[in-house]
Amino acid sequence: MTINKVSEACWAKPRGHRNVADELAHHISLVVGRHYEVILCRERPWASITFIGSRCRFAISPRPPNQKPLSAICAAKLHSHDYKLSCHFVADLTIEWPKTMHPFAVGEFLVIKD
Repeated sequence: MTINKVSEACWAKPRGHRNVADELAHHISLVVGRHYEVILCRERPWASITFIGSRCRFAISPRPPNQKPLSAICAAKLHSHDYKLSCHFVADLTIEWPKTMHPFAVGEFLVIKD
């Protein structure tokens, strides 16, 4: 499993080509702010009979010295955020707080190719 850590510096200037996971990481970091670190675990292709897209799993951890887990309010902001993705749209988002991974929040986006 590949884990990519996303820092604020890599979003300082627009980059050329991004995959949908990079774009989602950018949007997540905008919503959760500098007190949390976005870790993308994997992006995998997804398809149904009528749609194609990807499932993007991610984890959000507090940045030191902050040790507070992601709040429900911040999770609600992730759900209501307007994700402007290149050639994709967000069809579903789930966020969980597994007790075994405290203080991490983990989630998964289902994005459909537009």
